[in-house]
Parts: sequence; C-alpha cells; structure tokens
Amino acid sequence: MSCIVELHPSGHRFQAEPGETVLEAALRAGRSPAFGCANGSCGDCRARIIEGEVEPVRFHDYSLTEAEKQAGVALLCSVAPRGDLVVESTEASGVEDIAPQSVRAKVTRVEPASDDHTVVHLKVQRARVLRYLSGQRATVRFDGVAPCETWLASCPCDAVNLRLHVRRDAGDAFAEFVFDRLRRGTRATVEGPTGHFVLDDDSPRGLLFLAFDTGFAPVESLIEHAINLELEVPIRLVRVVRGQGLPYRHNYCRAWADALDDFHYRVVETPVDGESWNALAAHVLRAVPGPGPDSGTMDAYAAGPAGFTDACRRRLLESGFPEERVKCDSLPTTQNRG
Repeated sequence: MSCIVELHPSGHRFQAEPGETVLEAALRAGRSPAFGCANGSCGDCRARIIEGEVEPVRFHDYSLTEAEKQAGVALLCSVAPRGDLVVESTEASGVEDIAPQSVRAKVTRVEPASDDHTVVHLKVQRARVLRYLSGQRATVRFDGVAPCETWLASCPCDAVNLRLHVRRDAGDAFAEFVFDRLRRGTRATVEGPTGHFVLDDDSPRGLLFLAFDTGFAPVESLIEHAINLELEVPIRLVRVVRGQGLPYRHNYCRAWADALDDFHYRVVETPVDGESWNALAAHVLRAVPGPGPDSGTMDAYAAGPAGFTDACRRRLLESGFPEERVKCDSLPTTQNRG
C-alpha cells in the first residue's frame, strides 16, 4: 500500500510505493530534495524524520553519527516509509538553490530521431549524479571537440540518465562530432546546471509551450516535470519545424495528447527562408489549439533561436500576458535567421 510523505518546511506531499526509497518517490513526484549520489555514498540526502518510521531498503556506506541517529536522521536514498511520513529536508525552490556541479558520464545510446536530429543518452556515474531543475542547461565535454552548452531534455526524476537533443549543422563542430564520431561508451563530463527556464511549480494556471526545432528539448523536460507533478491544468504545445513535415519525436508528443486530459498539440511548418521572426511568432500564436493563448489563465514558455523567442515574447506581452508569466530561452550558440 502506498504511503504519503510530506516534506518540511515546504509542505509538499507525494506518494511512495512499497519498497520505494523516499528519494526515489520524491524525484518521481517532481520534487527536488537535497541529494548528491543517490546511492548512499555522499550523505547529502540525510534528513530528519519528524513523524513516522522508515526501514532500510538500500545498502549505504555513508556513516551517520550517533548523534544524527538519535535525532532521527536517515539517508533518504536508502530508506523506505513504513507508513505515512513527515520529513525535514532542504528542497530546491529555484535555480539559486542548486550549486554548480561537474559529473562523469558515458554515452549509452545515440538515437537517430530524424535525418537531421539525434538524441544522445548519457548515464551518470553513481559516485555523483547531476542535480538540476527541468528546463535547465548543462555544458557537455567530449575529448577531441570543443565543449557545448546545451539543454537537458531529460526529467530530473531520473537522477542517473540524461538526454540531449542535437541537430545536424555543418557549421557546428559539436554537432558534427555527435553525428559522425560519437559512439556508445564514449566518456563525457557534464557541468551545470545553468539557466532559468524552469517551471513555476506552484502556479494554478495552464501551460503554453512554444518550441522551435531543438527548443523542444527543454520543453520536453518541462512537460515531463508537469506530468510528474500531476498538475491538473490545460497544456498547449505548438512545435515549429524548419521546412515541411513532422518534427522529430512527433510520436512522443502525440502520446501525451492521447494519454492526458486537456493536452493539445499542433505543428507549424515554416519556410527555411523568407519569413520574418515577427510574422512567424504571429503565425504560431494563431495556431495555438483550443481557445488560444489566454493571458488571464496561462503561463507561457518559448524556446528556440533568439529571434523566435524574442518575437514570441513581444507578441505575448502585446496580447496581455504579464512579463513575469512569459519565460523564454535560447542557447548562446543558436544562429538567428532574419
């Protein structure tokens, strides 16, 4: 039977399934308590049990002091609730609460997503995992190529496995390396997180996502996070593709639309050349499925080239969206088209 865990002082509550550690349950539910390795080595996830009882379910080699044991401190990555639980634990409420990290990883899969896109799967070494919030970026380093700051498409609910979306670009040395030379087992260093393109977890409003090309990467992470939080709000997703056809990972989006109540998805095709960013932004906002973007009941998130996100921001503000409810993100290396 599942148990209810409440984190103090945030007051956030989530369910833990039988045999599931408190940390696993928290991450699966979209929460972000303090942790470092997720395997009982570092001690960063130690927290005080205020009410209820826990039982050990994972081995750990980090030693709690006798004083910590007497105070009811436990490693959240190694214990499971015996019933409902109240835990005192530091929880990240924003990007400022997560310190920069550097972790080792290796490539587990290079997954072609289209002729011009691939998804790189990385597995972080258990000694230290990457703590980040959905929608953030990281800098990835492979030997023999300049490092690249890119979006993390994965959800922090899985502390070990990371995903990157890479588009083929003849002028991008990192992309050329990924498409031509990257193989399973290649070692990497991941540094981060960076960026402020994160979800307002406590907002009661609906979510509007606008993603141009690989701007879908952080949006994928944000939507997975929203699903884990079990937010009962309308979600609208518009993806913009270069040229004609369907975007990469289109079936992924279709699966969300099929499985979730009040999730609507639409694709906008655009010429590679010949359309201004402002005209494209207007086209995209007209394509929002349902009643359209509602400045009174929705928060807006746009990701992609700077020209696209800047134009979307202007259009959304002109339509009545308050500044604080429009979040946009572009990678520094993204090339604009006029």
